[in-house]
Amino acid sequence: MNLAFIGFFVTGAVFAIYAYTFYSLAEKKLPVFLKNYAFAYFALALAFLIWAFAALNNNFLVNSVIIGNVLLLLGSIFLLNVLFNNNKNIRILSIVVGIILSLVFIWMRLNYYPPTPFMSNGVLIFNTQKIISIILSSIFVFIWLPANLVAAKKVTANIPIQGMSFAYSFIYGVSTIAAIFFIAFKTVPMVITSFVTLGICFVMLIYSNYVAGKLLPNQK
Repeated sequence: MNLAFIGFFVTGAVFAIYAYTFYSLAEKKLPVFLKNYAFAYFALALAFLIWAFAALNNNFLVNSVIIGNVLLLLGSIFLLNVLFNNNKNIRILSIVVGIILSLVFIWMRLNYYPPTPFMSNGVLIFNTQKIISIILSSIFVFIWLPANLVAAKKVTANIPIQGMSFAYSFIYGVSTIAAIFFIAFKTVPMVITSFVTLGICFVMLIYSNYVAGKLLPNQK
């Protein structure tokens, strides 16, 4: 059984559903700039779906990692719109810097730190080099996690349920840790554990979006 295909396909689908449910909220019940947040998760979903099909074709593994990295960086640039929405100048500057650094990162990947993924017992191991792992982990910690917390704050601001914001933030925190471990781990059991944790977190967030959609008033 190809666990990698099943895992990446299901998780990619979960990310896509999460992005869609959040986009629906941003369209009617949240500030419109949060559509960028949904676009980031659409990009991440596409990366996971590409890795799912790469797991069926070993010849595509290396290229799939590069494509996935590009999509992750694209999603991160979308999130800069979320983090710096209140300051146009800083937002534009951060996006320009983000694009330049993304190009440098991909250049490094192609020339100095090429991907070395492999399949082990039906599980895809990214086998990421330490410096690349640190960079990707930093992106999750300093861009994705803060953007997730901004989204959580906006979603729960008008929901009169005590502890809702904390619950959202906690789930986002756990999912970020799982994503970091998923990138860094090189053993099958730990990869599977972090993968399952990531999927469960976002299934919970999809349900939370459904609840929020019922409770939030429409934007005027």
